[in-house]
Amino acid sequence: MRQPLAQRLDGWARGLMPTLSVLFLVLMSAVPSGLPNFAGTSPCYSIIGVFYWSVFRPDLLPAAVVFMAGLLQDILLGTPLGLNALVLLAVFGVTLSQRRAMLGRPFYILWFGFLAIISAALGLTWLLASLLQTHLIPPLGIGLQVVMTLAMFPFLVWLLVRIHRYIVTT
Repeated sequence: MRQPLAQRLDGWARGLMPTLSVLFLVLMSAVPSGLPNFAGTSPCYSIIGVFYWSVFRPDLLPAAVVFMAGLLQDILLGTPLGLNALVLLAVFGVTLSQRRAMLGRPFYILWFGFLAIISAALGLTWLLASLLQTHLIPPLGIGLQVVMTLAMFPFLVWLLVRIHRYIVTT
């Protein structure tokens, strides 16, 4: 027996929530922090989204979506095309490989795992951007970005948990 249209649309919308939340976080990542002398520095919200969904629902966040989100972020931030796409795919892959170590663990384990991921991801971003610019970019901005992203992590995870609960609620 076929499901009613409303029920099918609801299931489809629930399945799109990880993709939509990551795209929203990409848009949020493009908003400047407003801190003086750090105009281009803002938390990497998109990495938080990719990390969260890679741990808890990787089946609903395909690699192609992660790649497209990274390209969109490159376009919005004016970074070299493919830089954020590569970094987000690296976050996706590394997180997938370590998800068993984080599932069912206390929040601080998840946060500590995210600290390692964000540090490596922004280190990779800094290295690639420096190579593309052919000179070392001052690392202070990246350090501030790590701290700001790490500080925003609990708040965004709280929001993503609420979205996740919406998805699994029938």
